Amino acid sequence: MPLPDEKARLEIFGIHCKDKPLASDVNLEDLAKATPGLVGSDIEAICRRASMLAIREFLSGLGSRPEASEVAGFEIAAGHFEEALRKFRE
Repeated sequence: MPLPDEKARLEIFGIHCKDKPLASDVNLEDLAKATPGLVGSDIEAICRRASMLAIREFLSGLGSRPEASEVAGFEIAAGHFEEALRKFRE
């Protein structure tokens, strides 16, 4: 089976980011371009790791019981994806 091309990787990122609160600086096309040679499970892992990094960062800035209004501001930023990609390649 051939590796997914850039268009397929973009679709895979779209699937795994569909219901995630992405910040405006996240560009899925850039992520697809930056991930040649990766397969769907790799991309899924990167999306999950970016999500977890964002959650950890967000929760570290909140008290023990965050208010609903605080949670509404949660976003996964481009930096979280960059760090997830960096850790994936280590």
